[in-house]
Amino acid sequence: MKWIDIHTHKAYPDNSEVIFIRNAYLLEIENQKENYFLSNGIHPWKVNQKNQLHLLSKLLGNKKVLALGEIGLDRFKPDFALQVELFKKQLEIGYQYKKPLILHCVKAYPEIISMIKDYPFPVVFHQYEGKLLQTQHLLERPLVYFSFGKQLFRQNAPIVLLNTIPPNRIFLESDTMKLPIQSCYSKYCQLMNFEPEFIQNELAKNFEAVFGFDCL
Repeated sequence: MKWIDIHTHKAYPDNSEVIFIRNAYLLEIENQKENYFLSNGIHPWKVNQKNQLHLLSKLLGNKKVLALGEIGLDRFKPDFALQVELFKKQLEIGYQYKKPLILHCVKAYPEIISMIKDYPFPVVFHQYEGKLLQTQHLLERPLVYFSFGKQLFRQNAPIVLLNTIPPNRIFLESDTMKLPIQSCYSKYCQLMNFEPEFIQNELAKNFEAVFGFDCL
């Protein structure tokens, strides 16, 4: 059974047991590896690239691009109004191509939750840091998933959130970490007292549900 890395900035070796989605920003990356997929999007830190929406639209036509992302909002960065405008335009493109979303959200959960409420395709909150009440409300939406990575290794790991979100709504990610995704699986299983094989199976089913790719 394969491991799933839902969001990473690195490429795994050819013989990897990992199926991964590499965040490619606006780069067009040619690859034929069956375990290698991409997400394309304009990051909220890069609002100066808003004139590149035509390029993004072209990239999303590639069958190896499984998701639009990472896109979103970040209260710690400038030009928040421009971020909102760019996010709305990217949602329109995602709708056109029927793409799941990989979302970057920092201190802007109310805004993003409102803006995606009518989005008809799955969304994944990368590096999820929402509050408990927000999480409970989001769990009422069957197309919303939550991804964890770095925060699993903190001393104050988000145990309450992890206990609230069932495995059938979870993904794991390496993001910018040098650690392999298997380390995230091990840490999550340790924190939650799950068997690794069970979580591998659950996340593989989640991947198929969101992206239509059978990796069992």
